[in-house]
Amino acid sequence: METYLHKYFVNKELTSFLIRLIDDIFFQCTSERFKNIADTISLDKEKYIEEYIPDTDDDGSCVAVLAQNAMIALSYCLNFINEEDVTAIEYCSKKMIETVDIYALSVLQQDSSDELISQETAIQLRILNMIKNMNYHINENDINGYRKQLEQYKMT
Repeated sequence: METYLHKYFVNKELTSFLIRLIDDIFFQCTSERFKNIADTISLDKEKYIEEYIPDTDDDGSCVAVLAQNAMIALSYCLNFINEEDVTAIEYCSKKMIETVDIYALSVLQQDSSDELISQETAIQLRILNMIKNMNYHINENDINGYRKQLEQYKMT
């Protein structure tokens, strides 16, 4: 997700904000912190994100489509945090799978995206298990360790 946000958005301040927001969301998913996540990830951030979702009618490039998918997935994630509606996180998951499909067919120019979609599904399950097993009292070393684990799943 972050890769295509970096490639699409010229505004580095916006990109930094988005990356920090993604980190905030992920690392607050520990059981102890998750119940208070809506207090720190405010509803206005969701509206801010929606303002910057790329319009693929104006720019139909693959990078724009992938950045759009990343922003929509992030918006769904924020919606889940604020509304506590499981449907939103399901949409987020589906949007990421759609992103993998586009990536496989358009960027990698593969004949089929089935293998990558299968890998994405497995990655999502691993990440959910990683979140489930996080320490309740997370510290900077934990965050760096989780970040290193997540780096292996990054699309380039």
